[in-house]
Amino acid sequence: MPSWGMHRMGSKGAKMVNFDIFKKEIIKNISEINELKNRNYRNINIDNIAKFITEKIHVSKSYSYLVSSSKVLHHIIPEIFCPIDRNYSLRFMKYNKEYWGSKSINVNNEYAYAFIFYTEMYDFLKINEKIMSEYIVEVNQNNINDINFNTSLTKIFDNLIMAYVKEYMGEVFE
Repeated sequence: MPSWGMHRMGSKGAKMVNFDIFKKEIIKNISEINELKNRNYRNINIDNIAKFITEKIHVSKSYSYLVSSSKVLHHIIPEIFCPIDRNYSLRFMKYNKEYWGSKSINVNNEYAYAFIFYTEMYDFLKINEKIMSEYIVEVNQNNINDINFNTSLTKIFDNLIMAYVKEYMGEVFE
């Protein structure tokens, strides 16, 4: 998680909870996690996914769980969860990243964002799954050094958002 910006040094920035608390958060939700491991984005309830991210997995010291939970769950169940961040995902959705800061956000706002984000992502994946899956297979078969960057459909979606924001939205929120 630190390599994904989730435990920055110093007094500012994202901070993960102590590992024992992190482990307890995962264990207390293990039945739901295991159930979701047997599914994919096509056969889940988006309302449940949005609630799971924003209400059940609390691995950050902040009051905002959307970013930290989505990143942790992406590593556990990449077929369903896309990592969400403030710099790219939120800006892509036309929200000011400062609005989603840990002190100004409440669970209801996070839930709404998660619901909209995952609804749109799953719709995109349904339309583009074939070509995205073929790309992952090609990378694996040809031993292309891109597999660490595009490991799942949800990670490819995340990478497309990052590329779009960098190219068309620049460094400043519009």
